[in-house]
Amino acid sequence: MTTSKCPNVMNPISMSSPQPPLDADGHAAEDEPVFQAPWEAKAFAIVNALAADRQYSWTEWNDQLVQEIATAESSTADTRT
Repeated sequence: MTTSKCPNVMNPISMSSPQPPLDADGHAAEDEPVFQAPWEAKAFAIVNALAADRQYSWTEWNDQLVQEIATAESSTADTRT
């Protein structure tokens, strides 16, 4: 498995490695970090560890994440009105 700029992150369920960010021309920007902040890398490592331990499936994780984002965006929209 190959991971770019995020060592010690496991690939538990045959996911492809994250693609590097693209520059304005659509080319791989190899010098760009995969994560914008250290906490993002840590959170991703925790998610990988839990998935590797079969605590949930990637589909379950994705569904929950989408739901949480929608709830947060809804709450933000409610406070703006």
